[in-house]
Amino acid sequence: MGTIQRNIERGTQVISRFYDGLRCFVTGGNGLIGGALCEFLLKNNAKVTVFDKTEDGTLKNHEIFDKVTFMKGDVLQRHELRRAMQDADIVFHLAAQSGVTASRKESYDAWQLNVLATLNVLDAAKHSPHVKSVVSASSNHVYGHQDELGGTKEDSKLNQLDTYSASKTASDYMARSYAYENNLPVVILRNTNCYGPHDPHLDHLIPGSIISIMKDEDIVLKSDGMNRKAFLYVDDIAEAYALAGKWMFAGGEPGTVFNVSGPSMQVMDVAEAIRAAMEAKVLIKTLNENYDLADANLDWTAFNEATGWQPKVSLSEGVVRTARQFKVRYLGSH
Repeated sequence: MGTIQRNIERGTQVISRFYDGLRCFVTGGNGLIGGALCEFLLKNNAKVTVFDKTEDGTLKNHEIFDKVTFMKGDVLQRHELRRAMQDADIVFHLAAQSGVTASRKESYDAWQLNVLATLNVLDAAKHSPHVKSVVSASSNHVYGHQDELGGTKEDSKLNQLDTYSASKTASDYMARSYAYENNLPVVILRNTNCYGPHDPHLDHLIPGSIISIMKDEDIVLKSDGMNRKAFLYVDDIAEAYALAGKWMFAGGEPGTVFNVSGPSMQVMDVAEAIRAAMEAKVLIKTLNENYDLADANLDWTAFNEATGWQPKVSLSEGVVRTARQFKVRYLGSH
Protein backbone atom coordinates (compact mmCIF):
# COMPACT_ATOMS: atom_id res chain seq x y z
CA MET A 1 0.00 0.00 0.00
CA GLY A 2 1.43 3.41 -1.00
CA THR A 3 2.07 6.28 1.39
CA ILE A 4 -0.74 8.46 0.02
CA GLN A 5 -3.31 5.63 0.32
CA ARG A 6 -2.21 4.91 3.90
CA ASN A 7 -2.59 8.61 4.70
CA ILE A 8 -6.10 8.70 3.20
CA GLU A 9 -7.23 5.73 5.30
CA ARG A 10 -5.60 7.23 8.39
CA GLY A 11 -7.44 10.51 7.82
CA THR A 12 -10.81 8.78 7.48
CA GLN A 13 -10.27 6.74 10.65
CA VAL A 14 -9.23 9.81 12.62
CA ILE A 15 -12.36 11.77 11.67
CA SER A 16 -14.73 8.90 12.42
CA ARG A 17 -13.90 8.91 16.13
CA PHE A 18 -12.72 12.45 16.83
CA TYR A 19 -15.65 14.89 16.57
CA ASP A 20 -18.13 13.02 18.78
CA GLY A 21 -19.53 15.60 21.20
CA LEU A 22 -17.14 18.42 20.30
CA ARG A 23 -18.64 21.92 20.12
CA CYS A 24 -17.90 23.41 16.71
CA PHE A 25 -18.50 27.08 15.90
CA VAL A 26 -18.81 27.96 12.20
CA THR A 27 -18.89 31.51 10.85
CA GLY A 28 -20.45 31.76 7.40
CA GLY A 29 -22.06 28.37 7.90
CA ASN A 30 -24.78 29.20 5.39
CA GLY A 31 -22.28 29.49 2.55
CA LEU A 32 -21.23 26.89 0.00
CA ILE A 33 -18.37 25.37 2.02
CA GLY A 34 -20.01 26.18 5.35
CA GLY A 35 -23.14 24.17 4.68
CA ALA A 36 -21.17 21.14 3.51
CA LEU A 37 -18.84 21.41 6.50
CA CYS A 38 -21.75 21.59 8.95
CA GLU A 39 -23.31 18.51 7.37
CA PHE A 40 -19.98 16.66 7.61
CA LEU A 41 -19.53 17.63 11.27
CA LEU A 42 -23.08 16.57 12.16
CA LYS A 43 -22.57 13.19 10.51
CA ASN A 44 -19.54 12.77 12.76
CA ASN A 45 -21.60 13.60 15.87
CA ALA A 46 -20.29 17.09 16.54
CA LYS A 47 -22.44 19.78 18.17
CA VAL A 48 -22.56 22.58 15.60
CA THR A 49 -23.28 26.26 16.14
CA VAL A 50 -23.56 28.48 13.08
CA PHE A 51 -22.96 32.23 13.33
CA ASP A 52 -24.30 33.93 10.21
CA LYS A 53 -26.18 37.11 9.36
CA THR A 54 -28.78 35.36 7.22
CA GLU A 55 -31.02 32.36 7.78
CA ASP A 56 -31.28 31.78 4.04
CA GLY A 57 -28.56 29.66 2.52
CA THR A 58 -27.15 26.20 2.16
CA LEU A 59 -28.12 24.88 5.60
CA LYS A 60 -31.70 24.61 4.37
CA ASN A 61 -30.50 23.14 1.07
CA HIS A 62 -28.72 20.42 3.06
CA GLU A 63 -31.86 20.05 5.24
CA ILE A 64 -29.85 20.56 8.42
CA PHE A 65 -30.97 24.04 9.54
CA ASP A 66 -32.94 22.55 12.44
CA LYS A 67 -30.04 20.28 13.41
CA VAL A 68 -27.57 23.08 14.15
CA THR A 69 -27.77 25.85 16.72
CA PHE A 70 -28.23 28.91 14.53
CA MET A 71 -27.14 32.26 15.94
CA LYS A 72 -28.02 35.19 13.74
CA GLY A 73 -25.25 37.72 13.98
CA ASP A 74 -22.66 39.84 12.21
CA VAL A 75 -18.95 38.95 12.34
CA LEU A 76 -18.22 42.69 12.17
CA GLN A 77 -19.78 43.05 15.65
CA ARG A 78 -16.86 42.20 17.92
CA HIS A 79 -18.58 41.84 21.29
CA GLU A 80 -21.56 39.97 19.88
CA LEU A 81 -19.19 37.48 18.28
CA ARG A 82 -17.18 37.03 21.48
CA ARG A 83 -20.29 36.21 23.49
CA ALA A 84 -21.47 33.72 20.89
CA MET A 85 -18.14 31.85 20.86
CA GLN A 86 -17.77 31.30 24.61
CA ASP A 87 -18.56 27.57 24.61
CA ALA A 88 -16.73 26.57 21.41
CA ASP A 89 -14.02 23.90 21.26
CA ILE A 90 -13.17 24.38 17.57
CA VAL A 91 -13.78 27.45 15.41
CA PHE A 92 -14.10 27.38 11.63
CA HIS A 93 -13.92 30.87 10.14
CA LEU A 94 -15.52 30.86 6.69
CA ALA A 95 -17.44 34.15 6.64
CA ALA A 96 -16.05 36.39 3.88
CA GLN A 97 -16.72 38.42 0.77
CA SER A 98 -16.03 35.71 -1.78
CA GLY A 99 -15.05 36.12 -5.39
CA VAL A 100 -12.71 38.34 -7.36
CA THR A 101 -15.44 40.11 -9.34
CA ALA A 102 -17.74 40.74 -6.37
CA SER A 103 -14.84 42.08 -4.28
CA ARG A 104 -13.77 44.38 -7.09
CA LYS A 105 -17.27 45.88 -7.28
CA GLU A 106 -17.66 46.29 -3.51
CA SER A 107 -14.06 46.79 -2.41
CA TYR A 108 -14.82 48.53 0.91
CA ASP A 109 -17.14 45.72 1.97
CA ALA A 110 -14.56 43.14 0.90
CA TRP A 111 -11.85 44.71 3.07
CA GLN A 112 -14.19 44.79 6.05
CA LEU A 113 -15.51 41.26 5.63
CA ASN A 114 -12.17 39.67 4.82
CA VAL A 115 -9.94 41.58 7.26
CA LEU A 116 -11.88 43.19 10.11
CA ALA A 117 -14.13 40.15 10.47
CA THR A 118 -11.08 37.88 10.67
CA LEU A 119 -9.61 40.13 13.34
CA ASN A 120 -12.83 39.84 15.35
CA VAL A 121 -12.91 36.05 15.03
CA LEU A 122 -9.25 35.66 16.06
CA ASP A 123 -9.67 37.99 19.01
CA ALA A 124 -12.84 36.24 20.14
CA ALA A 125 -11.07 32.87 19.93
CA LYS A 126 -8.15 34.28 21.93
CA HIS A 127 -10.53 35.21 24.76
CA SER A 128 -12.70 32.07 24.61
CA PRO A 129 -11.93 29.66 27.47
CA HIS A 130 -12.38 26.38 25.60
CA VAL A 131 -11.09 27.00 22.06
CA LYS A 132 -8.26 24.63 21.19
CA SER A 133 -8.39 24.90 17.40
CA VAL A 134 -9.17 27.63 14.86
CA VAL A 135 -9.30 26.99 11.12
CA SER A 136 -9.16 30.19 9.07
CA ALA A 137 -10.05 30.21 5.38
CA SER A 138 -7.53 31.85 3.07
CA SER A 139 -7.44 31.31 -0.71
CA ASN A 140 -5.33 30.02 -3.57
CA HIS A 141 -5.76 33.49 -5.10
CA VAL A 142 -3.14 34.97 -2.76
CA TYR A 143 -0.30 33.45 -4.78
CA GLY A 144 -0.83 35.15 -8.13
CA HIS A 145 1.80 34.52 -10.79
CA GLN A 146 4.59 32.16 -9.73
CA ASP A 147 7.89 31.72 -11.56
CA GLU A 148 9.02 28.45 -9.99
CA LEU A 149 8.53 25.17 -11.78
CA GLY A 150 6.26 22.54 -10.30
CA GLY A 151 3.53 23.08 -7.75
CA THR A 152 3.28 26.24 -5.66
CA LYS A 153 4.28 25.56 -2.05
CA GLU A 154 3.03 27.28 1.07
CA ASP A 155 6.19 29.40 1.47
CA SER A 156 5.91 30.93 -2.01
CA LYS A 157 5.53 34.70 -2.40
CA LEU A 158 2.01 36.12 -2.19
CA ASN A 159 1.85 38.22 -5.34
CA GLN A 160 -1.77 38.87 -6.25
CA LEU A 161 -3.03 42.42 -5.62
CA ASP A 162 -6.70 42.55 -6.68
CA THR A 163 -9.04 43.42 -3.80
CA TYR A 164 -10.13 39.88 -3.03
CA SER A 165 -6.63 38.41 -3.09
CA ALA A 166 -4.99 41.26 -1.18
CA SER A 167 -7.67 41.22 1.52
CA LYS A 168 -7.30 37.45 1.92
CA THR A 169 -3.51 37.90 2.13
CA ALA A 170 -4.02 40.42 4.93
CA SER A 171 -6.28 38.04 6.86
CA ASP A 172 -3.78 35.24 6.23
CA TYR A 173 -0.96 37.24 7.83
CA MET A 174 -3.24 38.35 10.64
CA ALA A 175 -3.99 34.75 11.60
CA ARG A 176 -0.28 33.91 11.62
CA SER A 177 0.41 37.01 13.71
CA TYR A 178 -2.08 35.86 16.33
CA ALA A 179 -0.32 32.50 16.40
CA TYR A 180 3.07 34.20 16.77
CA GLU A 181 2.10 36.81 19.37
CA ASN A 182 -0.55 34.90 21.34
CA ASN A 183 0.16 31.24 20.52
CA LEU A 184 -3.40 31.06 19.20
CA PRO A 185 -3.95 27.51 17.87
CA VAL A 186 -4.86 28.62 14.35
CA VAL A 187 -4.24 26.84 11.05
CA ILE A 188 -4.74 28.59 7.69
CA LEU A 189 -6.11 26.75 4.66
CA ARG A 190 -5.51 28.08 1.17
CA ASN A 191 -8.03 26.03 -0.75
CA THR A 192 -8.53 26.13 -4.47
CA ASN A 193 -11.76 26.83 -6.38
CA CYS A 194 -14.82 25.12 -4.93
CA TYR A 195 -18.02 23.98 -6.64
CA GLY A 196 -21.00 21.82 -5.76
CA PRO A 197 -24.77 21.25 -5.90
CA HIS A 198 -25.69 24.26 -3.74
CA ASP A 199 -23.28 26.71 -5.39
CA PRO A 200 -24.81 30.22 -5.54
CA HIS A 201 -22.00 31.62 -7.70
CA LEU A 202 -23.51 31.04 -11.11
CA ASP A 203 -20.98 33.36 -12.75
CA HIS A 204 -18.16 30.94 -11.88
CA LEU A 205 -16.84 28.48 -14.45
CA ILE A 206 -18.34 25.16 -13.40
CA PRO A 207 -21.84 26.22 -12.22
CA GLY A 208 -22.09 28.76 -15.04
CA SER A 209 -21.16 26.17 -17.65
CA ILE A 210 -23.64 23.65 -16.25
CA ILE A 211 -26.45 26.20 -16.38
CA SER A 212 -25.51 27.17 -19.95
CA ILE A 213 -25.66 23.54 -21.07
CA MET A 214 -29.02 23.04 -19.39
CA LYS A 215 -30.31 26.01 -21.36
CA ASP A 216 -28.72 24.64 -24.53
CA GLU A 217 -26.41 27.67 -24.66
CA ASP A 218 -22.71 27.73 -25.45
CA ILE A 219 -20.11 27.67 -22.67
CA VAL A 220 -18.37 31.05 -22.44
CA LEU A 221 -14.88 31.31 -20.92
CA LYS A 222 -13.67 34.69 -19.68
CA SER A 223 -10.06 33.89 -20.65
CA ASP A 224 -8.57 32.29 -23.75
CA GLY A 225 -8.88 28.93 -21.99
CA MET A 226 -5.15 28.33 -21.79
CA ASN A 227 -4.67 29.37 -18.15
CA ARG A 228 -4.61 26.61 -15.56
CA LYS A 229 -6.93 26.24 -12.59
CA ALA A 230 -7.79 23.54 -10.07
CA PHE A 231 -11.28 22.73 -8.83
CA LEU A 232 -12.48 20.72 -5.85
CA TYR A 233 -15.91 19.32 -5.12
CA VAL A 234 -17.34 20.93 -1.99
CA ASP A 235 -17.50 17.71 0.04
CA ASP A 236 -13.75 17.22 -0.40
CA ILE A 237 -13.07 20.73 0.85
CA ALA A 238 -15.43 20.26 3.82
CA GLU A 239 -13.53 17.14 4.84
CA ALA A 240 -10.25 19.06 4.51
CA TYR A 241 -11.48 21.71 6.96
CA ALA A 242 -12.63 19.07 9.42
CA LEU A 243 -9.26 17.30 9.25
CA ALA A 244 -7.43 20.60 9.70
CA GLY A 245 -9.52 21.33 12.80
CA LYS A 246 -8.60 17.95 14.25
CA TRP A 247 -4.91 18.38 13.36
CA MET A 248 -4.62 21.66 15.25
CA PHE A 249 -6.70 20.38 18.20
CA ALA A 250 -4.34 17.40 18.51
CA GLY A 251 -1.25 19.61 18.84
CA GLY A 252 -0.46 21.04 15.40
CA GLU A 253 1.93 23.97 15.12
CA PRO A 254 0.03 27.28 15.50
CA GLY A 255 0.23 29.49 12.44
CA THR A 256 0.78 26.64 9.97
CA VAL A 257 -0.44 27.21 6.42
CA PHE A 258 -1.67 24.36 4.22
CA ASN A 259 -2.57 24.25 0.54
CA VAL A 260 -5.72 22.28 -0.28
CA SER A 261 -6.09 21.48 -3.95
CA GLY A 262 -6.63 18.96 -6.69
CA PRO A 263 -4.89 18.55 -10.04
CA SER A 264 -4.32 21.65 -12.14
CA MET A 265 -5.97 21.71 -15.59
CA GLN A 266 -6.22 24.14 -18.47
CA VAL A 267 -9.55 25.95 -18.27
CA MET A 268 -10.39 24.77 -21.79
CA ASP A 269 -9.93 21.17 -20.64
CA VAL A 270 -12.20 21.82 -17.65
CA ALA A 271 -14.89 23.10 -20.02
CA GLU A 272 -14.41 20.07 -22.25
CA ALA A 273 -14.76 17.79 -19.22
CA ILE A 274 -18.00 19.50 -18.19
CA ARG A 275 -19.37 19.17 -21.71
CA ALA A 276 -18.41 15.47 -21.82
CA ALA A 277 -19.84 14.69 -18.37
CA MET A 278 -23.17 16.20 -19.41
CA GLU A 279 -23.04 14.65 -22.89
CA ALA A 280 -23.65 18.07 -24.43
CA LYS A 281 -22.97 19.33 -27.94
CA VAL A 282 -22.76 23.06 -27.21
CA LEU A 283 -19.76 25.11 -28.32
CA ILE A 284 -17.04 26.54 -26.08
CA LYS A 285 -16.34 30.23 -26.72
CA THR A 286 -13.66 32.51 -25.25
CA LEU A 287 -13.75 36.21 -24.32
CA ASN A 288 -9.95 36.59 -23.98
CA GLU A 289 -10.26 38.92 -20.99
CA ASN A 290 -6.88 39.54 -19.40
CA TYR A 291 -7.45 39.71 -15.64
CA ASP A 292 -7.32 36.96 -13.01
CA LEU A 293 -5.32 34.75 -15.37
CA ALA A 294 -2.62 33.60 -12.95
CA ASP A 295 -2.14 29.86 -13.22
CA ALA A 296 -3.08 27.85 -10.13
CA ASN A 297 -1.03 24.74 -9.44
CA LEU A 298 -0.80 24.20 -5.69
CA ASP A 299 1.40 21.59 -4.04
CA TRP A 300 -0.74 20.03 -1.28
CA THR A 301 1.74 17.33 -0.23
CA ALA A 302 2.19 18.85 3.24
CA PHE A 303 -1.53 18.64 4.01
CA ASN A 304 -1.73 15.02 2.86
CA GLU A 305 1.24 14.10 5.01
CA ALA A 306 -0.19 15.91 8.05
CA THR A 307 -3.79 14.71 7.85
CA GLY A 308 -4.18 11.98 5.25
CA TRP A 309 -6.47 14.12 3.09
CA GLN A 310 -6.83 13.62 -0.65
CA PRO A 311 -9.65 14.53 -3.08
CA LYS A 312 -12.17 11.72 -3.52
CA VAL A 313 -14.65 13.13 -6.07
CA SER A 314 -13.49 13.35 -9.68
CA LEU A 315 -14.38 16.36 -11.82
CA SER A 316 -16.79 14.35 -13.98
CA GLU A 317 -18.57 12.85 -10.96
CA GLY A 318 -18.74 16.25 -9.25
CA VAL A 319 -20.25 17.83 -12.36
CA VAL A 320 -22.89 15.11 -12.60
CA ARG A 321 -23.83 15.52 -8.93
CA THR A 322 -23.99 19.29 -9.28
CA ALA A 323 -26.03 19.15 -12.49
CA ARG A 324 -28.52 16.75 -10.91
CA GLN A 325 -29.31 19.25 -8.16
CA PHE A 326 -29.26 22.26 -10.50
CA LYS A 327 -32.00 20.66 -12.61
CA VAL A 328 -34.25 20.71 -9.56
CA ARG A 329 -33.29 24.09 -8.16
CA TYR A 330 -32.88 26.29 -11.22
CA LEU A 331 -34.94 24.56 -13.90
CA GLY A 332 -37.63 22.92 -11.76
CA SER A 333 -37.19 19.47 -13.34
CA HIS A 334 -36.40 16.06 -11.85
